[in-house]
Amino acid sequence: METRQVAASGKEPKYECFECFRKTKPRGAATGREEARYTLFCERCRYKFTSARKLCPYCNDSSHLETTVITADELIGLPPTRF
Repeated sequence: METRQVAASGKEPKYECFECFRKTKPRGAATGREEARYTLFCERCRYKFTSARKLCPYCNDSSHLETTVITADELIGLPPTRF
């Protein structure tokens, strides 16, 4: 049976078998490293996107980004609809 060394708080190392690791390891978003995602709009490219980084993927610039919610009607220049 194969084992691996895991971080331990004491001086002696702690070992864990791969079967136990597979049962106890955190998966996906449970690791606590979940990134915040932003809904952004680039005024220069007129591109609406969602990203963890505040950087336009087309022009590779962040100076023309807005975090406001932009609708498709606003992108093509139609007046907003009232309900």
